[in-house]
Amino acid sequence: MATVMPASAIPSAVEDRDAAGRRTAVLVLGMHRSGTSVLTDLLARLGAAPPTDPNPPAPDNPRGYWEPAGLVRLHDQMLSAADSAWLDTRPLDLSAMGAERVRTFTGHLQAALDRSFGTAGLFVLKDPRICRFVPFYRDLFGGMGIDPKVVLSLRAPADVAASLFTRNQISADYAGVLWAHHLLDVERHTRDLPRIVVSYETLVSDWRPTARRLAEFMVAGTRAVDLAWVESPFEAALHHHRTAAYDVFSPPLGALLLEIHTVLSRSCEDRIDGARLDALAERLAVISERQADLFSVEFCFQRLTSPYDAVKAPDPLRERRLLAAALERLHRAEPAPR
Repeated sequence: MATVMPASAIPSAVEDRDAAGRRTAVLVLGMHRSGTSVLTDLLARLGAAPPTDPNPPAPDNPRGYWEPAGLVRLHDQMLSAADSAWLDTRPLDLSAMGAERVRTFTGHLQAALDRSFGTAGLFVLKDPRICRFVPFYRDLFGGMGIDPKVVLSLRAPADVAASLFTRNQISADYAGVLWAHHLLDVERHTRDLPRIVVSYETLVSDWRPTARRLAEFMVAGTRAVDLAWVESPFEAALHHHRTAAYDVFSPPLGALLLEIHTVLSRSCEDRIDGARLDALAERLAVISERQADLFSVEFCFQRLTSPYDAVKAPDPLRERRLLAAALERLHRAEPAPR
């Protein structure tokens, strides 16, 4: 059982709401396999309320995911209703499911948030899937009197790709594009929110300075915390896939991912250069369009072969037809239809 900070260290953590009747959600966002679980674990040890229904540990995450199981199920159902899944590189359009279904999911998610976090005045919510629909979540929080603070977990894209290849057999370029979309989408949609970027590599090398920084970020004015109360969130044996190389990606993509990672890495101390990231997002869109059929083939393959229900194709026959059509265009070297 994790040892957490005494309640007096993070005053808001023990209050139902602040003086204005509002609550705070520390939203941990980042690409899958980017250290979001260990970061959420640390935030909980520092005093933010974790979910009461965490997803159980699994072989790929033996210390646990720190994700609310009820919310994750709903997120997967919502993505499926929009003909998508967590590993989809295409832009997500929640309106595709219809306004009534969006309202239904909103009600279910509000109820699930209440079940997972009760009346905690300060809680930590982590699920990388949220990266794909941050604007929706901002509206959801607004309707519940919850103010979000964003912690963006940043890990080298090659390390993420290596981890995804081991767990999901995803190609490096596909994983790299997923990584870029997750981070760029979050950055674009949270520019007016309180937020910080945490480097996974820095967190692993010495977690204590990051812990102090996170405590101050959660509750401004928090005095220097006594980390003697906090156990290390790491086990060295569980830190895998340390390559940090970019030659695993095709040259145009590798160079782009390096630039994105460099800009965000510098933001760990300085202000994020949003204008530069917007320009990099435009370059990513060009690469995504050029490789649309290859990405479509890989997504269809995952949906047809994945053992995970959240990824499986709702209509396998349709998926096979889409796969065959994309392969036919690749054989003929025809551009994908716009």
